[in-house]
Amino acid sequence: MLRANLLLAITALCAATALPVVAQAFPPDTLAEALPRTTDRANRRVPLLVVGAESVRQAWGSNDLSQKLHELYAEQDAKPLLSDVVSCFNRQIVPCASVQVIAPLLRYGIDPYPGKPEEWARIGRERASRLLFASLSPAQWKTASSPQGIGLSDLQ
Repeated sequence: MLRANLLLAITALCAATALPVVAQAFPPDTLAEALPRTTDRANRRVPLLVVGAESVRQAWGSNDLSQKLHELYAEQDAKPLLSDVVSCFNRQIVPCASVQVIAPLLRYGIDPYPGKPEEWARIGRERASRLLFASLSPAQWKTASSPQGIGLSDLQ
């Protein structure tokens, strides 16, 4: 909104003083605005998967990336490469089976070695449920079979 007001004020000032107006290019604010303005997007043979592009903005404090984005969109009709634009939003293009995904640079991994299993996990679900059902009193059975079910506080 501030950019539009500033541009309107400059246009009005130039019109009042009869100076030619120079169109200034603004870089996109979000990844969703940037994607249609890239060059190689139409030439892709593999589908591109982007999730939540309208909420992906430049990271705060990344002056180098902000400067790079301004340089990429220095001209009004600028159409930079998708890979260059994506890197300005801290994203990367990752091939995944038959699609390419625009994914964050920082990923969270699942621990492949979570530690020792729970004590009751060794006996199995069926046996654990039998032990639970055998320990219920008649009042607890009535509560368990009600529409609300039985809560943890009801098991004591």
